[in-house]
Amino acid sequence: MRKLKLSLQAEILKAKNSLAVWLSLIGTAGIMLAFFFMLLFGTENFVPAADEDPWQHFYMVYYEGTAFMLLPLFAIIMAALVCFIEYRNSMWKHLLISTVSRSHLYLSKLLFTYLLIAVSHLFFMVMLLLSGVLLGMLRPELHLLETFPDLSFLFKLGFKTLLSVGGMLTLQFWISMRFRSFIVALGVGVIGFVLSSLLVEGWKHVIYLPYSYPLLYLQEMYLAKTMSIVEIYSLIYCFIFVGLGLADFQKMDIHA
Repeated sequence: MRKLKLSLQAEILKAKNSLAVWLSLIGTAGIMLAFFFMLLFGTENFVPAADEDPWQHFYMVYYEGTAFMLLPLFAIIMAALVCFIEYRNSMWKHLLISTVSRSHLYLSKLLFTYLLIAVSHLFFMVMLLLSGVLLGMLRPELHLLETFPDLSFLFKLGFKTLLSVGGMLTLQFWISMRFRSFIVALGVGVIGFVLSSLLVEGWKHVIYLPYSYPLLYLQEMYLAKTMSIVEIYSLIYCFIFVGLGLADFQKMDIHA
C-alpha cells in the first residue's frame, strides 16, 4: 500500500502543468460558461415550476446536459490521454525497469485518472453553485436567491456521477493502456458511447453496457436511490476490468 501511495504521489507530481490537468480544468470551465450563458439568455423553459425546488431544477439542467455527452467523452479522453503521454514521451522503458512493480504502475495511473475526473467534478460543483448565485441575481424569475441551495441533493448527484463513470473508465483505461495509439483508444470509447446512447431508450438489456451508466443514472427510477442498480453494476464492472487490466498489463510487451 505504501508503494502504491508513493507511485500515486509521483503521478500527481509528474502531471503538474500537464496537458491532462489543464484540459480538465479549462474544459470544465468552458462547459460551465456555455451553460451559464444558455440559462442567462435562455427561454422560459429553464424557469422552474411553482411547486419545484429551484436549485434542484437548476442542478438537473446542468447535469442532464453534461451526463448525456460531455461526461462520457471527458472520461474517455482523460483515460486515453494519461496513457498516451507515456507512449509519446517514450517513458515506458524507464518505468518498467524501475523498482516499481507493474501492478503499482497500472493502479497508480488508473487512480490518478479517476482522481483527475473527481477533482474536475468538484470544480464543476463549486462553479455550479457560484453560477447559480450569479444567475439568481441576473434572472430573478429562476428563484435561485429565494431559497438556500440544496447541498445534499448536489452531493448526491456528484456521488452518483463518480460511481456511474467507474465501470466505463476502468474499461477505457485498460483499452488505452493496451493500444499505443491515442486515436484507437479514443475511437473504441466513442463507438461504445454512441452504441449505448442509441440503445439506452429502446433496449431492455442496456443496463449491462458500462458505457450507458452515465446516461442512465439521472433517470428518475435510478436517481431516487442514493445507490441504484446502475452504480452497483458500475462498481462490479470496475473490479472486473481492474483485475483483467492488471493481468493483461503484467504480460504486456510494451515498446516505448
